[in-house]
Amino acid sequence: MWRAFGNPPWLNPDQDCIGLQMQQQARKNLRLLLYLLFYFIAILFWGKEIQIAEYAGDTTAMHKFLGQHPEPPYPSQASITTAMQVFQIKKSPRCKYPQFKRDVFDRGQTIFGGLLWQGIVLIGPPAFSSWGMLGSTLAHEIEVHCNQNHLFYTAIDMIGLDGHRFAEEAAYGYEISNAKRFGLNPFEMSEIEATVAELLPRRSFLYSLVVGD
Repeated sequence: MWRAFGNPPWLNPDQDCIGLQMQQQARKNLRLLLYLLFYFIAILFWGKEIQIAEYAGDTTAMHKFLGQHPEPPYPSQASITTAMQVFQIKKSPRCKYPQFKRDVFDRGQTIFGGLLWQGIVLIGPPAFSSWGMLGSTLAHEIEVHCNQNHLFYTAIDMIGLDGHRFAEEAAYGYEISNAKRFGLNPFEMSEIEATVAELLPRRSFLYSLVVGD
């Protein structure tokens, strides 16, 4: 009888397959919802944005060191350690100690792999053009990028804004604000300002609403 009139729905293989697909899709949707909820909470509570301000500490010892060492530092891990001490750059708990990498073609890079992972700071040979530039690069990566809320910038990437450019603008602005601290010369300043001009995003209403002035 079942063969004559077809199997009832609860014994229909096609119905079972459709039901299984619906269950799998429901699980995927639930995982996505939980992920977005977690991501939203992380954006709100994980990370703080530093204020771009001039260094308030005593720079006498820094400038004395720069006067005694006019020659550029040798590209090495030892030079990074010296610059960290001279310019009083404290390692961020969010990042591992900066490492010299000869194959990095930028002055520096900060790489984050996840919410709970420590960032990796890599310093390339271009940062060693002077002691001041090395110090400024370390501050750019450690004092700014390591303290930024990268989940927030990733989120605004997802809505069509270039979060990377916003993060870099803050870091280069910090370098400019602290130029006296590192004794940057006019050529080095113009180099940083030219980079900022290239990165500067268009100031739209959406930019001001999401990121601020």
